[in-house]
Amino acid sequence: MRKVYLEALLRQDIGWYDTVQDKSFVSGVSEDIGKVQEAGEKLGLCIYHLFMSVICFTVSLYYGWLLTLIVTPVFGVVGIVVSSLQDRMTVQEQKAYTKSGSIAQEVLANIKTVMAFSGQRKEFKHYDDGSVFALTAGKKRGLVAAIGNGTLWFFNYASQALALWYGIKLILDGERTCGTDSTFTSQNLII
Repeated sequence: MRKVYLEALLRQDIGWYDTVQDKSFVSGVSEDIGKVQEAGEKLGLCIYHLFMSVICFTVSLYYGWLLTLIVTPVFGVVGIVVSSLQDRMTVQEQKAYTKSGSIAQEVLANIKTVMAFSGQRKEFKHYDDGSVFALTAGKKRGLVAAIGNGTLWFFNYASQALALWYGIKLILDGERTCGTDSTFTSQNLII
């Protein structure tokens, strides 16, 4: 990938390099390779969790369809809500960091002018003000992530309690038996 990237850079017309603002080609390709590697790892985990969810859901439907249909929808709703909130907060954080980074980039691009007019303190304050928004956005995203994970774990344990209670109710009502036709363990509740 690095070789192809270098070949693409060398094929560019000399005037193209004058129009490019960011000259950090080497660090850019290193970051991109890291992202590709992370994507490969995450793809494997995504496939694993997708198949695991489908298999667990199928097994749960086979052994107790009613109980499965009662417990399962909660996770979908909570997952969608938490995911959308985290996505929204991540976008806000990225915008704040982009604004802060553009301030720093502008100052560094015009460093001679800033130094000539002794504007370092003013630019430091300007950058700090931009960084405060980024820090606040990061804290909000972290709070949403923590509350979201807490909510998911709460519903995980609440659904286990509901499954245990409803399973016992089904047995007491005679709709299910606790004999040899089915075996339930704590791992069945986690599924």
